[in-house]
Amino acid sequence: MDTRFTVAAQVLGYLAWRSEHGEEWVSSDELGRCINTHSVVVRRLLSQLLKARLIETRRGATGGSRLARPANAIHLGEVFDAVTEPGSSLISFPREADRDECDIGEHIEAILREVISEAESVFRRNLARTTVAEFSRKVVERITSLGLCCPEEHLPAPVAPPVDQRAVKPIAKSVAKSSAAQPPRGKVKPPRH
Repeated sequence: MDTRFTVAAQVLGYLAWRSEHGEEWVSSDELGRCINTHSVVVRRLLSQLLKARLIETRRGATGGSRLARPANAIHLGEVFDAVTEPGSSLISFPREADRDECDIGEHIEAILREVISEAESVFRRNLARTTVAEFSRKVVERITSLGLCCPEEHLPAPVAPPVDQRAVKPIAKSVAKSSAAQPPRGKVKPPRH
């Protein structure tokens, strides 16, 4: 499995978040910066997402991409199908080789393909029931709980008002005086008699 699905999911999650904040059209350059992926790669994926009717695009200075439907009406399974080859497996097998040497290898691969097929079915079911809105919400919850961002405030944090330097000097002097009265930290040698 390559990174196309994960990058496409990140793109749609970001578009969903921006849409929630009233900013629908997002440039491929901004998407690339946000998800740390070159904008050329992003544009290739955007064309696949457009073909699958998951996004809309608009040219021009105020253009970009936006979700074609509400985020709660797009499932990650649709995203996966839009950017992967039909019938492709998540796990690659080596090319078929002559198995004259050992009959066991052929049967091991057959059983392994069955196991992987079952796992892929579970994976695809989970994607099919997870919406882009749920995915985006979980990302926002995580970054908020980690204190990394305030998603509602995607503008820079307000700058604190300038500090009056006259008010700082007396405090600094009093701190210096009070620290002079304190014993030094660390090992203190007892006085000699």
